[in-house]
Amino acid sequence: MSCSWLSTLFFLLVVILANTNEASCKQEKGACEGTKHCFPNSLELERKHTVQTVHQMVTDAIQRVGSSAALMNNQVAANQTGLRSGGLSVALSDCVKLYEDSEIRLRRLSGQYGNNDDDRTWLSGAVTSHRTCLDGLQHYQKMNTSHKLVQSDPELVTSHQNLTSLFSRALALYSLRNAKKSGTMWRPKLGQNKGLLATWDASTAKADLVVAKDGSGNFKTINEAVAALRLQKRDQGQPPRVVIYVKSGVYSENVEVDRGMKNVMFVGDGIDKTIVTGNKNVIDGATTISSATFGNY
Repeated sequence: MSCSWLSTLFFLLVVILANTNEASCKQEKGACEGTKHCFPNSLELERKHTVQTVHQMVTDAIQRVGSSAALMNNQVAANQTGLRSGGLSVALSDCVKLYEDSEIRLRRLSGQYGNNDDDRTWLSGAVTSHRTCLDGLQHYQKMNTSHKLVQSDPELVTSHQNLTSLFSRALALYSLRNAKKSGTMWRPKLGQNKGLLATWDASTAKADLVVAKDGSGNFKTINEAVAALRLQKRDQGQPPRVVIYVKSGVYSENVEVDRGMKNVMFVGDGIDKTIVTGNKNVIDGATTISSATFGNY
């Protein structure tokens, strides 16, 4: 019963991910005829329309995946599902973070024609997030072969293909544009922190926060320092750089830096002196993305 419910949840998620705003989609004969979701030919799509369509899809995915993740967390807390469901809950939570990240990337694509290479980079990132989300869900549904369970439902196969096709067509549009323009190529300006890492010297430079296992610093763990920084009210635009100095020692922890925590720099005493090692792995219930020793979500 539990396995059936989880499979249904996964199927529902795939359908949701493929659901876009039909009102903004041009009706087209052929490929779109007889389908619930219309995706016009890539040559007829304009850049702004494509970005809006993908952005709307990602926004919907965030809301619905978030609801599914909350439901799974409640089920696990109530001990109504097994360990495998707990792993699926983690995968769903990862999906929420991944699609939120995709939305931020897509927001960088303004209505104006910007740098073509940058545009393709943000879209490629959204594609990676989408595939990473589905890979995590498939793993905890024991779908080691390509869409083994999804293939049992033709409508779900079509929905998933449409979603992947939408991303592919969006990338194709950017590839067709002439990225090279006359004049000097734009390069980002280096800020006031130029060369900070190269010139860092623990004996002379001053860190904002110090982590030391022996208690000689402000905190004994890296996560404590990150938690303290999280409570500080910092400029969300371009905050000044914060340097967290981690003294020599072995720190057995997984550190997660929030996406909004910008300009945070970690420095240590060097190789084989400052060592950070986590112990999360897929076998014990973590997803690949959540097992990173240092993560930024």
